[in-house]
Amino acid sequence: PPTITQQPEDKEIHHGEGVVFQIAASGSHPIEFQWYKNGKQIKGATDTVLKLDDVTKEDEAIYSVKITNDFGIVRSRIAQLTVRTDPPTITQQPQDNVVDHGGDVEFHIAANGTRPLEFQWYKNGKQIKGATDTVLELVNLTKEDEAIYSVKITNDFGIARSRIAQLIVKT
Repeated sequence: PPTITQQPEDKEIHHGEGVVFQIAASGSHPIEFQWYKNGKQIKGATDTVLKLDDVTKEDEAIYSVKITNDFGIVRSRIAQLTVRTDPPTITQQPQDNVVDHGGDVEFHIAANGTRPLEFQWYKNGKQIKGATDTVLELVNLTKEDEAIYSVKITNDFGIARSRIAQLIVKT
C-alpha cells in the first residue's frame, strides 16, 4: 500500500501571492493522488504538487490528499492555508522640512500591508495630481509650495493616513 514520506505543510501567505502544497509517497506503482479542499475533490488536482496562483480569501481552507494504489488508500494530514488580508500600516512617516527658496525637498512614506498598496499625496488637504508614489519630490520651491503635506494609503482591506508634514520655504 502507499506510504506518505512527506506530508503537506500549513501555509500562511498574503492575498494575491501564490502557494505550493507538496506531498511525497512510496509504494507499489502506479500511485494516484487526489487533492481535496475542505473535504471536496479538486478537479484535475492529481499530482504530487498543488499550486495555487493569485490566492484570495476564498482559497483560505484546509487541503489534503488521498493517495491510492492497487493495494490500499492513505490520506494525508490536513494542511491549513491562511490568507492574510492586512490593511495598510505606516512604517515611516513624512517629516517636516525647512528649505531655502529655490531649493528642493523630498517627502518619504513607507508602509506594510497586503499588496497592491496605492499612495496619494495631498497638499493642504487637496489631492496632488499624479503624486502616487512613496516619494513626493518638489523642486525649485517658492512660497506657494509652503503648505502641509500628507499621504493616504489604500488597499483592498483598508486605508491609512499619514501624519501631516509641514514645509516651510525660507526667503
